[in-house]
Amino acid sequence: MQACSIGGGAIEVHKINGIDVLFTGAFNTLVIHNHDEYGTLAAVTTILSQLHINVANMSLNRAKRGGDALMVLETDQHIKPSQVEFLRDLPGILSLTYYDKEDEEYGFSLRR
Repeated sequence: MQACSIGGGAIEVHKINGIDVLFTGAFNTLVIHNHDEYGTLAAVTTILSQLHINVANMSLNRAKRGGDALMVLETDQHIKPSQVEFLRDLPGILSLTYYDKEDEEYGFSLRR
């Protein structure tokens, strides 16, 4: 992971596993490492829509066509652990990390 401080305790993440990204952690954030194949992005966003979870920011980057890709979806709403697990089990998903900025107990939660 490559990140930098942008002042005031805020950060920007610029690279994960050699793939360019850009997000700050200001929102609940899904970081999804997946195969670069048709339908994976659509499956994730369709499920989020069905759960009434609004995507605030989104990026999709890949190292090469047909290789590994990285989706970053920042959401306005909290995503429940069972919903994260459901997304993690979708075809084509290699790994999923969820940063929950709304976690009341610790202030954050990273779920792999």
